[in-house]
Amino acid sequence: MAATWDLADILGQTVELDQGELLLIDWVLCGASRLIPNADLEILISWHDVRLAIWAKLGQINTPPHQTVPLSLTEGEAKALLALVPTTFRWATGPDCGYSLKTKLHTFLRGESHDDQDKAHDQAGDGTPGGAAA
Repeated sequence: MAATWDLADILGQTVELDQGELLLIDWVLCGASRLIPNADLEILISWHDVRLAIWAKLGQINTPPHQTVPLSLTEGEAKALLALVPTTFRWATGPDCGYSLKTKLHTFLRGESHDDQDKAHDQAGDGTPGGAAA
């Protein structure tokens, strides 16, 4: 079976997101969230392709709930989402998907990968994820 190549993956223009992060983006882009000031229908429709991609990716996620899927974003979309997404947000008692999403968007906009961030944390500490030992 031949591997399929996605140009966005080659260029590093995807962000690995879990279900909570995908749903948070969709909610932010929903007019009812009130997080897009003066969001008329034209503005909300301009995000149609992103929302369609989110719902396609949500259909690919099975259990466990923290499985991630790549979502292609343009630099402009990532900048807008970084500005719009709440810094902290939880679905019920789940993990803080707002913070994790903003971290991933920041990493994406800096042109870094999560592997780069993990290596930086490892070098700053004792080699364990997250940095130095207590």
